[in-house]
Amino acid sequence: MIIAMCVMAVPDGEVRRQKHLDVFCVTAAWSLFAYIWMYLILSVFSPGIIEIWEGFLTFFFFPITVLTAYIADIKIIQKRFIPHRYRKTSHGIIATKGEEMEILGKNGHLKDNIIDPAVKAFEDNRKVFIEIMREIRKKNPQIDPTELQKQAEYEMITRGPKSRAFYRVQATRRLIGGGHVIRTRLDKEHHKCTEAQIDGLIFEFKVVQEQEKQSRANTCRIFFDPAHYTVLESVGTFDVVIGRDGGPEGLTVMVDYYTEDGTANAGIDYIPLKGTLTFCPEDKTKKITVEIVDDDVFEEDEHFYLHLNNLRVCTKDGLVLDPLKLGGVPLAILELPSTATIMILDDDHAGVFSFEHDHFQIIENCGYLSLKIKRTSGCRGKIIVPYRTVDGTALHGKHYEFQEGEVTFQDNQTEAFIEIGVMNTEQYERMDYFFILLDQPIWAKKMSGNLTSYIS
Repeated sequence: MIIAMCVMAVPDGEVRRQKHLDVFCVTAAWSLFAYIWMYLILSVFSPGIIEIWEGFLTFFFFPITVLTAYIADIKIIQKRFIPHRYRKTSHGIIATKGEEMEILGKNGHLKDNIIDPAVKAFEDNRKVFIEIMREIRKKNPQIDPTELQKQAEYEMITRGPKSRAFYRVQATRRLIGGGHVIRTRLDKEHHKCTEAQIDGLIFEFKVVQEQEKQSRANTCRIFFDPAHYTVLESVGTFDVVIGRDGGPEGLTVMVDYYTEDGTANAGIDYIPLKGTLTFCPEDKTKKITVEIVDDDVFEEDEHFYLHLNNLRVCTKDGLVLDPLKLGGVPLAILELPSTATIMILDDDHAGVFSFEHDHFQIIENCGYLSLKIKRTSGCRGKIIVPYRTVDGTALHGKHYEFQEGEVTFQDNQTEAFIEIGVMNTEQYERMDYFFILLDQPIWAKKMSGNLTSYIS
């Protein structure tokens, strides 16, 4: 019954995914057991009679159900009995366990690549962040890139339970801003949150942020700030910012950078980059200019990566050294995020075509009906939209003039009109109606790529 209500509560056209199945499976198992238990006590143990011991045992199952669901929720069994390790690839983090973990260990590939849980937390959140942006973009194709990123950040803040690793990720500028950003977003966009919930988020944030601050005194940290950029395909060029924080005074730091394909391809969707940045002692930020290739081909929203690696420090004598091999506390480190994600929003949509209104009412002696067709969510290319009239209670040739034709939208044209002749019968009749249908749009001139026009 509960599952049925949850399914029915999802609005039409929307999707809800069950991400954490542990508790779901436990409660489902107990639900199945409940029916089996009822059969046993009513038909097997004491047919037709419920004995006292059966009643007490039934009530005893209730707290056991809650306890096992709680154990599944906090993942005690997984943490205690299933060892997890993580190995790093160029595309992110891969979790390994059991036999696979042992094999990797024997091959020598795992031991040198075990990484901090915060790294995995960041990579997991990066993937979720990209998916959230795509979901928002599908619901609102015309959304501004800045607003898109704001909504995705807000969704990341408020979605699901947050581990301490998550707050550590946030405290060091992983994907979103500082604590004041959290409060602003929650106050402005999530009025249903209580003040206690908001204060709880910020308290966790500040505690971990203070711990991070204390560890920065002797070590210079290099990182992307921020780690996610959302741009239109037509942006041309934009700057990616690399930040520097902490460390001893007078330190010169050098770091290499390079791009890597995600779903976007170098040379086709963006210009590949490779080079070296030098942070002089007075530099707090550096910028890398990234160029996006604009074309007339429709593509899904794509992304690629910009990595930092090979960090070095330069002494006053001009010697370049590895900061991790100097002994003691390292002079400089690459801190998360050392990889930036650039998402490219395609702006080559031909558009969504619809009437200005879905209902029109006229008098029969008006002579004609003028209808506006709107073009939204894109206006790229010359598009032909076929249309035709269909009888309802009103009949063509008697109440209106039958029409079947095409409306042409030029490149960047956002509206057009069609006119339907209306006949005056000079007789009293009830209110009649007919329909005007828009058919599937087509390119007026064949272009590469897929047609992305829709009727609504």
